[in-house]
Amino acid sequence: MGWIDRYLFGRLMGPFAFFLLVLTAVIWLAQSLRVIDVALNYGQSALVLVELAAFLLPKAMAVVIPVAALGATLYALERAMSDSEIAALFAAGASRLRTARPAILFGLGVTALLYANSLWLSPLSAQSLRSRTAEVQTDLAAALLQDGRFLHPATGVTVYLREVGRGGETLGVFVNDARDPEAPMAYHARRGAVVRAEEGPRLVMFDGEVQRVDRGTGAFSVLRFDKLAYDLSEFTSSDEPRSIRPDERGTLELLATPPDLEGRALGRWVTEAHERLASPLYGLALPLVAAAALMGGPFSRRGYGARAAAGGLIGGGLRLAGLAAKNAVISTPSLWWLHYLPPLIGILGALALLSWSGFGFRRPGAPPPLREARA
Repeated sequence: MGWIDRYLFGRLMGPFAFFLLVLTAVIWLAQSLRVIDVALNYGQSALVLVELAAFLLPKAMAVVIPVAALGATLYALERAMSDSEIAALFAAGASRLRTARPAILFGLGVTALLYANSLWLSPLSAQSLRSRTAEVQTDLAAALLQDGRFLHPATGVTVYLREVGRGGETLGVFVNDARDPEAPMAYHARRGAVVRAEEGPRLVMFDGEVQRVDRGTGAFSVLRFDKLAYDLSEFTSSDEPRSIRPDERGTLELLATPPDLEGRALGRWVTEAHERLASPLYGLALPLVAAAALMGGPFSRRGYGARAAAGGLIGGGLRLAGLAAKNAVISTPSLWWLHYLPPLIGILGALALLSWSGFGFRRPGAPPPLREARA
């Protein structure tokens, strides 16, 4: 890479880092709302909330990185065109395709980053997020440590803690167990604690009483106690196997489509497989579209804002076409090739425009093609 390429490449990296940071923050925060709800409802700490939100970052990056690359290329090349830097390269005999080489190398680097995220990081984070969310939802000991709320760990069971102090000690404990409608039981205690034992969580109550009503005979009984452990483990155990979604599976496993899927389930499986292979191509397509939009036409003294806007609209249109292709493949899996059509159209169309604009366009008497000084 010559010094000219390094200079233009450096002008691309600054805006790319800025757009990447801003857009990632916006989309990541929007996606984190659903894990905030999980963490708050199950009484988890801020550290768990950050952990769950971190697993959403790869999915946000898959959306943000191509858009940031498009914005960075439009901004950097528009500035270079306005400052007549690109004009100087053309005057020295460089073709448009040659001048666009830093944008092409930049797009290839972005594409490699997207492939690493799509093929490895995103499936791993999706699987980790779902497993960690399941652990949070079954962590009843933490979920119960919420004061002033009536909680329902199971149908027919109500738990109320008046006040939760330091170390998990609680004041004012009430448990109503009406799972057996013929003999409901109510527990009252002055204080208690939710503890995690090897056998499962326990609610240990001190200085209280148990009230029981026998619906059949109408008998009412009261048992006072100094210490009583209420078993909570049965509310957290689940023997149902957790199904693995397509976005949690490896790419090779997705490409080997199982024969027992059909309809939209098959479409989601096929879409996930080919989306992982096709979506990183936008990392090259969008910077190329931006370069072709700005450098594909003649020079203008009125600026290049209109061309930059056109490049942004074309790049956005290609991405929207990709989303439409995704929906089409979910309904009709045999149309899997539609995933690759928008980015390939963008890449080939931009290369054709840059090649056509730059090949054989040197005027008679113009200086020979630019030769770079090696650093």
